[in-house]
Amino acid sequence: MSQANVDYVLKANPNVKPGKVEICPNSIEVIDESVNEKTRINIRNKYGIPLDKKVFVYGGNLGKPQGINFFIDCLKSQENNKEVFFFSSR
Repeated sequence: MSQANVDYVLKANPNVKPGKVEICPNSIEVIDESVNEKTRINIRNKYGIPLDKKVFVYGGNLGKPQGINFFIDCLKSQENNKEVFFFSSR
């Protein structure tokens, strides 16, 4: 929960005591997942990702609150960009 969420909850629910609502940041301990060049090439080959293309990763919820329509529009705008390669899971 962000500070904006806390402010909204308290404003919309005057019966909730401020001490009962707190910020809970979205965070994780970062783990170094570096791989050597040979492993990187093997992974790209395994999933059919061209070696010369940029890879973008999105990890998280994907729905209306996250602006999925905007996200789809962004992807569509790159449809003819030869420098990137998109793939998704089912």
